[in-house]
Order: sequence, then C-alpha cells, then structure tokens
Amino acid sequence: ISEKLPPENLARLLNNYLSEMSSIIFTNDGVLDKFIGDGIMAFWNAPIATPDHAFLACKTALEMSKKVQFISKEWTKYGIKDFDIRIGINTGEAIVGNMGSSQRFDYSALGDSVNIASRLEGANKEFKTHIIISQSTYELVKDKVKAKRLGEITVKGKTKKVVVYELNSLSGQRLN
Repeated sequence: ISEKLPPENLARLLNNYLSEMSSIIFTNDGVLDKFIGDGIMAFWNAPIATPDHAFLACKTALEMSKKVQFISKEWTKYGIKDFDIRIGINTGEAIVGNMGSSQRFDYSALGDSVNIASRLEGANKEFKTHIIISQSTYELVKDKVKAKRLGEITVKGKTKKVVVYELNSLSGQRLN
C-alpha cells in the first residue's frame, strides 16, 4: 500500500484504520498494547481480571473483521484493493507490566502464550483464513462461538503442536 500512495494519504488512511480498530478493542474491555506498523497487539484480563476475556477477544476479532470490510470499500477510492487483516488469538499465562529499558518502557505482555498468538496470526496465510484461535481459547468459548477445527500446526519456536480453529461467528448473537 505504501508504494501506491503519497505519504500523507497513507498516514490518513492508516490513522483512520488504527482508530477504528482501537475503538473496537476499547469497547470490548481490551488493552491496546502497541501498534506494529499496520498491526495491533492487544490483550485482555490485565490489569483488571476479566472473567469473559477469551470471549471478548473473539468478539473483538469478529467486529474488527466486519469493520475492515467497510474500510476496504472506502480504500478502493485510493486504488487499494483487497485490504484485509489476519488475527491470531491464544489464551494462556503471560507476564504483564512495564517492560523495556531503564530509559524507555511500555506496559506490555510477554510470554509463550503471546508468541503463540502472534504465530497464529501468521498461520492465517497458510490456511487462507482471517481469524485463528487456539485450542486453549476454543475451550473457553466453544459454547458462545462458531468455529471450525483446522487441525494441528507446529508454530515457529515450538516442538509441541497447537490445535487451531477458524473463528467464524458468535453463536446466536449479532455483532455491533
């Protein structure tokens, strides 16, 4: 996209996209960790315990995916076709707090479960999907979502396979 647009147009479109996605995260009680280029890292269940954190993460992902369909139509005016996002969701333990150096730090989450979520985001390319959730997330939300088992994958840096599902929709609920 950056090759096709002047920097000021790219900045305007990207800022709009990131604002829309951030709003969805905040509406669903998520913590926006950081922007990574056009990517976003968010987490739930810290600093305040959120009993339904896995469901809220899934709901957020589905709402973001729906919103991107609308944004994508707008971007065609600028010659950008097929704008889409990929999302990976994993549930597990992480350390959450101020991370970084003595000169600069950010409130963030670190741990194996965070790395797995990142790898699941990338696995969407292989499966030609948009939202992949892990078995650990699926177990917490299986009565509230519709998901299709994709199989087992070995993610980079892991020897144990991860069972993954494509998240398709919420069960019996409408998205905002």
